[in-house]
Amino acid sequence: MIYKLLERAVTEQVEKSDCVMGLAFKDLTNGHEFTIEGDTVFPIGSSIKIAILLEFFKQARAGKVSVNDRVWVEKEHKIGGS
Repeated sequence: MIYKLLERAVTEQVEKSDCVMGLAFKDLTNGHEFTIEGDTVFPIGSSIKIAILLEFFKQARAGKVSVNDRVWVEKEHKIGGS
């Protein structure tokens, strides 16, 4: 029953939004899952930047880098789409 309430609440919020989005939910304790637009293909664009930023902030918290450091990306480090 809690899953139906959650799915209904999330679906209502998605329908109110002007955004196009797909969501997937899975209960890791029992495998129950539901999706919204689960079969829709979304272009990922530059979403890799999210993982890079997460790792950067993780390393900053560990003292391995500073958020004030500048890093120059040289031409030879770039690839198509950079």
